[in-house]
Amino acid sequence: MTTNTATMTIQEVATRFNELAQQEKWFEIQDELFSDDVRSVEPPTATALQYAESKAAVRRKGEE
Repeated sequence: MTTNTATMTIQEVATRFNELAQQEKWFEIQDELFSDDVRSVEPPTATALQYAESKAAVRRKGEE
């Protein structure tokens, strides 16, 4: 995996997201487009999914 540190425009992010999503490359989306300190927050009524913070934690959550 390589990390792209260049700043992308909103349009570039949307285009890249769309390219990967059409190929169902969900983890690649996370790797390329998510911040290292990403958070996944669920509503208080969610029973199965939990709060996750960091790329690794959010990825594990997606694998469950």
